[in-house]
Amino acid sequence: MQDESNSPEAPAEPADSAQFLRQSLEIASLEARYMEQRQAYAKRPRVTRLSAVSARKSSSAFYMESWRRELERIGNINYPEEARRRQLNGRVRVMVSMEPDGGVASIEIMESSGHKILDDAVIRIIRLAEPFAPFSDQMLKEMDRLEIIRTFDFGSHLSSF
Repeated sequence: MQDESNSPEAPAEPADSAQFLRQSLEIASLEARYMEQRQAYAKRPRVTRLSAVSARKSSSAFYMESWRRELERIGNINYPEEARRRQLNGRVRVMVSMEPDGGVASIEIMESSGHKILDDAVIRIIRLAEPFAPFSDQMLKEMDRLEIIRTFDFGSHLSSF
């Protein structure tokens, strides 16, 4: 009787080869999907979101302060006459997405004042004030887009915080 432990290995069965091929193809497919996801992740925009509180700790603090002052200036010049006449007061919380060239990509009302005229006025004021200053070199190193969250207070004049 011959010792099977010393015998040469038998050639792989066709079923084993087909299974190996299927697994290899599946691994290659997974690797390809992984590389696509990595590339998509690397290409995604770097977004920085600032609120009044977080801006104090950011390299974008000066930018946001200039942005705020400009909006208040434009807003007080273009304060909605109907709101004055009707003595409407309220606060509108918005998120403004800024492009590196100072353009506004989008404006989202996050919290309404309860008065459509005031909500619309914030959007109109932002559009009147654009384009804003382009991002500084330091900001460009850190972000592709800046989202600013700000609350605008309509009282006797426009202010923000």
